[in-house]
Amino acid sequence: MHAALRGALRQHRVSQFCIDIALAVDANGELTKALCPRHKGINRIWEKVCMRKDGRFDVDDCLDIARGGVECDSMKLINAPVVYILGREDVAAVRVKNRFLKPTGGGWRDVFINFYSKDDTGRYIGEIQLMHKHLLNVREDMGAHHDYNSFRAAQQILSWHADIGPTMSAMQGITSICPF
Repeated sequence: MHAALRGALRQHRVSQFCIDIALAVDANGELTKALCPRHKGINRIWEKVCMRKDGRFDVDDCLDIARGGVECDSMKLINAPVVYILGREDVAAVRVKNRFLKPTGGGWRDVFINFYSKDDTGRYIGEIQLMHKHLLNVREDMGAHHDYNSFRAAQQILSWHADIGPTMSAMQGITSICPF
């Protein structure tokens, strides 16, 4: 669990990076907003590392313990932080994922960048999510994040047991009759 502790200790740096990004692309703070949550909780970390078949229990592969985001008013503004982050000399991007082109199984769309600070001798990898304001509103204000958490857990369990349980088509064919 040393990786979890290292990630948590770097949360303040990731949060400051989110603020720097938001100010760099929108100096007036009218069109972007830095999102600085707490580090990922131990229960979610444990869930993520336990549900992997390869590298199971390897917390070092959990790349979003220290995390943050930038809420953007437009798609054009989502591109500006990508260019800003990739152009920084003090940061090394290790992965950029455009989930607008290929959304998650639950339909979530964003761009996220996993990175480390070049002055971090441990090269701990954090994550920045770049999210459209309207999609974030649906997630936060309309309960989509709660639904997503339930969906994600069910999807992970089905994926874990895919080779020993019923096929996905068999699962989709199951119907139930409500007695009420």
